Amino acid sequence: MIPSRRSRLRAALPAALVVVLVALTACSSGDDDVEKSSDTLEGMSGVEIRDAAKAAMSELEAVHVVASLPQGERAIELDVRVDAEGNCQASVDMGPGRAVLVADGTATWVKGDRDFWVTATTSEDLADRVVGEVGDGWARLSDDEFSDQLTGICNLDELIGSINEGDKADIDVQGVVDHEGAEAQELMTTSESGEISNVLIAFEAPHRVLQVRRDAPEATAIHFDEFDEAVTVQVPDDDETVALAW
Repeated sequence: MIPSRRSRLRAALPAALVVVLVALTACSSGDDDVEKSSDTLEGMSGVEIRDAAKAAMSELEAVHVVASLPQGERAIELDVRVDAEGNCQASVDMGPGRAVLVADGTATWVKGDRDFWVTATTSEDLADRVVGEVGDGWARLSDDEFSDQLTGICNLDELIGSINEGDKADIDVQGVVDHEGAEAQELMTTSESGEISNVLIAFEAPHRVLQVRRDAPEATAIHFDEFDEAVTVQVPDDDETVALAW
């Protein structure tokens, strides 16, 4: 059986998404439950912008996320397209170690090199077992704890649901800037531990999170786009897949 240790890969994603949580959860005076609605963010306070962004992100049916997430002395690079039906195309660069993931709402398949499996399983012996079983094909993940650690990457509810939790931060409303040809409200947030993040929110409704960046203590960048665009997947043929059995 797979040991019950958390995969470093799975642990890295929610840990880095705390950047988003902290950026969107601000100290307030008890008005968290007040619904905010506006065509633009003009004149809104930091708390009002936070509420508008959280509401817009919670309504997403699909999204494309590109992230560079700190993991010790290296970074994990993620590129994920996922929708509410469980369709997903993702690539993971562990540096070293690379993999691609495909999901269609009924199953998830992974094709990775040995370095990826070493990091994901935290065990060279287990990695060798996977590579020995799968070879150059796809591993079809089963319903177990280890598989859950990987399939979380392709779970829209996990990606977006995380935004509604987190620590408290102070929000400093900056100016309106251009972001890929559209107006974005820039925020500077400071967490309770003193970490500073730069956040861009769509100035016009719906007020989605467009980008989050943090330079210190570890460089982190998360970019959101392709909101509600269809996610098309091509699942591997049966003769290319191996169901992992532990």
